[in-house]
Amino acid sequence: MHGFAVLAEIKSVAPLAHPLVIMTVGDREKDIIDSYAASACSYIRKPVNFAKCCDILLIFELYWILGAGIPPTASLLRQCAFY
Repeated sequence: MHGFAVLAEIKSVAPLAHPLVIMTVGDREKDIIDSYAASACSYIRKPVNFAKCCDILLIFELYWILGAGIPPTASLLRQCAFY
């Protein structure tokens, strides 16, 4: 199943219930636009190098823990943490 089909399926079952992040090696502008149009909350370009990928994931985790504004009625922080 293609990633956009998975995104559409998740959103059709539980719209806005979970923040969805696209992480891919792709960098086509159309894919980025389509991801946000399909309600993804972020699009991350995944480095092919494992160490750099770990760095990106750490930065992303810190963003969600320290920087993201989260609605008071949602527990999005736990849903987005990489543990």
